[in-house]
Amino acid sequence: MRILHQCGHNDVWSFQAVLEDHAGDGLILSPRHRAYEKIDQVPDALRRVSMFDPQFYIPATEAGKLLTYPFFPNNVVSSFETSEYVGKPSRESALLCVQFQEQMRFAHYVIPARHFTTNLAESLQFNQEAFVEPFLLELKSRPKRQVFLQVVLERSVVVDDEAHHQILNWATSFQEVDGVYLIVNERRTTKQSKDPDYLYRLLCFIDSLRAADMELAIGYCNTESLLLTIADPNYVTIGAYENTRVFNVENFDSTIESGGGAPKPRVYCSKLCQSIEHDYLNLIKRKVPLSRILDSSPYAIEMFKPEFNWHFSKPELYKHMFVVLGNQLRLAGDLGGKKRFEHVISVLEEARMLGDLLRSEGIVLDVNSDSSHLAAWLTAANLFGRAKGWS
Repeated sequence: MRILHQCGHNDVWSFQAVLEDHAGDGLILSPRHRAYEKIDQVPDALRRVSMFDPQFYIPATEAGKLLTYPFFPNNVVSSFETSEYVGKPSRESALLCVQFQEQMRFAHYVIPARHFTTNLAESLQFNQEAFVEPFLLELKSRPKRQVFLQVVLERSVVVDDEAHHQILNWATSFQEVDGVYLIVNERRTTKQSKDPDYLYRLLCFIDSLRAADMELAIGYCNTESLLLTIADPNYVTIGAYENTRVFNVENFDSTIESGGGAPKPRVYCSKLCQSIEHDYLNLIKRKVPLSRILDSSPYAIEMFKPEFNWHFSKPELYKHMFVVLGNQLRLAGDLGGKKRFEHVISVLEEARMLGDLLRSEGIVLDVNSDSSHLAAWLTAANLFGRAKGWS
């Protein structure tokens, strides 16, 4: 299993994490945040182990730097309309996008996708006509590399067994496709996923794709990437800011204004499987030695110097998370099958007990810092383990 950094704002932190800290194996580059003319500034050694996500989720958008890419649908046809795009424009877009991925020497080709709506049959048909068929036609004349088909689903599709079969049959019908690059628009209101049914169905969906001999990359993972390792994906992702760890299609809609204030600085604690707000740390250390919950890293040393200025924009917060979460994922990834499952269950149980200890000491963390997500994760993991015959 390999770890890819889902890039966004300040993607250079991820470059450093992979090249200098060995906290990851490559990148998934974001054209929304890095302009067309700046992709070749990414070190060649990194591009060769990375993916490029064309981010065609909303083809008519003007968000971020997407319009600097000549192959973006809203550049190929003025004022994007579905009926006008399929045909010659879609073939032109495919030609330019494939050429770009080849010239930049990315490890894989990615066939983009528009965000799948709840009308699954309509979404599959459009994506096949507008993206899959033109890209596969263009790829016939290109040097052989693995081809990943992007699939961008709603939560409602993930929890629908019939939809699973539709997606599985569709994705495996293209012989030239080696894998699926899966993204889910979960639409949750908390930083951690706390829906056991969704998580269980997602594990089953991943397992079905792997059983069909498909490679799988899971995009926009938060720390639930640890849980998802038990379904044996080939790639999981980690990211810095929340919009690279929790997918929200509205972030790519230029007609919707982004809102909200600056987030509070958070520290990832692998022993809790959670990122907790900095404000709690002084309270915790009065009751429990911080070494019980904090991981060591070169960046932790910097963060806990008296002069450190705690602010959500400080790179040390994210570089620490990359190192710590990366190590946690590597440890799980070094195991396989039942042993990986048992290891992850043990990590989650220990995290839950540590959360209970903090609460017994009077430390009541908020819903985005506490251990309330672990019950859902353990439930999903246990049900999946039973389905696999591991427990």
